[in-house]
Amino acid sequence: MKFYILLILITLTLISSCDTFKNSSNNSENVSNLYKWELSDGVKWKTFGVIGEQVQYEGETWKGIPHGLGYTYKVKKGNVWYYGEWKNGIRHGSGKNQYSDMFVEGEWKDGEIWNGTEKDKWGKKITGTYESGVFKKVE
Repeated sequence: MKFYILLILITLTLISSCDTFKNSSNNSENVSNLYKWELSDGVKWKTFGVIGEQVQYEGETWKGIPHGLGYTYKVKKGNVWYYGEWKNGIRHGSGKNQYSDMFVEGEWKDGEIWNGTEKDKWGKKITGTYESGVFKKVE
């Protein structure tokens, strides 16, 4: 009987720790689906929004904002998306931003491309480079 009670307690502990892992907004490994709201007082990330109107984020979060690995997408209006590293709600680290006619890939710093390349939409031809945040067009 003691064995069964111990087994049940261990099982409940494991199940509850899994739920805490999935739902804790203080956990750096938390994964969420967020919507980007551009408001008069700045950008806010919320768990609700209008598909096709707001940019959506899916990935790791910390304190309710993108932090870690994740990607953004917008179902309409050109399907602009970014996937890569995030820090405190902005692109920061290695990543790739896709537009309808080209993409930019490289290192992002404080939300802006810092070092990287701009290529045509097929990824074949380099059309420009970024060095320390400065764009240089390739002829």
